[in-house]
Amino acid sequence: MSSMIARTCGVIKVALALLLIAAVLLNCANIFSRYFFNEAYLGSDELQVFAMVIIAFLGTLCVSNEQQHLRMDVLAHYLRPAQKRYLSIAESLLTIIVCGIMAWASFGFVQRLYNMNQHSGMADIPMWIPHGTITLAFVAITLMAFLRLIELSRNKGTSS
Repeated sequence: MSSMIARTCGVIKVALALLLIAAVLLNCANIFSRYFFNEAYLGSDELQVFAMVIIAFLGTLCVSNEQQHLRMDVLAHYLRPAQKRYLSIAESLLTIIVCGIMAWASFGFVQRLYNMNQHSGMADIPMWIPHGTITLAFVAITLMAFLRLIELSRNKGTSS
């Protein structure tokens, strides 16, 4: 299961890198068009903001999978392996609770946006799409933490 998640994260990283490149190219094209033709691409700013939201939140999936997120690990350096395992279990439980609550709350918000058929002002993108990526990220992080908790409870997990 973890190899499938790792492969999925690899695909996500490539997609997010391409999205970043596309956002930069869109920005350059917009600047060029503004200064040389006195025309601006309507909605390009919105598209760039949506791209950054997608990059930030879907990027957290890979960061969480690789356990490279920010953490205060001063205490963990002084713990024995068994204690580190319990700390990792507590961390996984806290992640499940916090991200689960955020997934639930953001899903309700996305559902309201979808039902209202709200679109962005200039790019006319349905607002549930960029907000839905946030929900997707929290659901996926919750699931990864749950899988990690199962792995730790079977005593296969590594402490970090």
